[in-house]
Amino acid sequence: QSWRVWPVPEGGEFTVLAADVGQGTAALVQTRSHTLMFDTGPVVGASDAGRRVLVPLLRGLGVSSLDELLLSHGDADHVGGAASVLQAVKVARMRSSLDDSHPLREARDPRGHRIAQHTCVAGQSWSWDGVQFTVLHPTTDDLAQRENRSDNALSCVLQVRSRSGRVALLTG
Repeated sequence: QSWRVWPVPEGGEFTVLAADVGQGTAALVQTRSHTLMFDTGPVVGASDAGRRVLVPLLRGLGVSSLDELLLSHGDADHVGGAASVLQAVKVARMRSSLDDSHPLREARDPRGHRIAQHTCVAGQSWSWDGVQFTVLHPTTDDLAQRENRSDNALSCVLQVRSRSGRVALLTG
């Protein structure tokens, strides 16, 4: 086994690494054998947090693929680095509250394959390596009233719970 900067969590546990991307959010959640990125930080002029911070971070940690890229909402300080991340690593699926017309809904991986898209809806849940992931927001009612809601009000909120009861709450 190769040396790692960041330890692999035991079964049923997870790690969260919050990246310093300036204004906005970017966090990496890892279980024993799965990786999720929550948001990708801002774009500022010709530079974005994906290229400047996240891609080097992923490479440094030895992460070449993401099981999921979760984008909380469409504000530039949360999705600004997404295109750079998508160009650099394989992403199995993307979950977001983005409007169907948002360009990232047509995202493709480095080989040109369309990335599976899911809309965040409260109640969605899955388990990786004994760690429970649950989407707490937005509700179907929130999404149905999208035209009357701000992007922030439609933010995906994700709860991550370990087998031992540790909880992380990731919000947009």
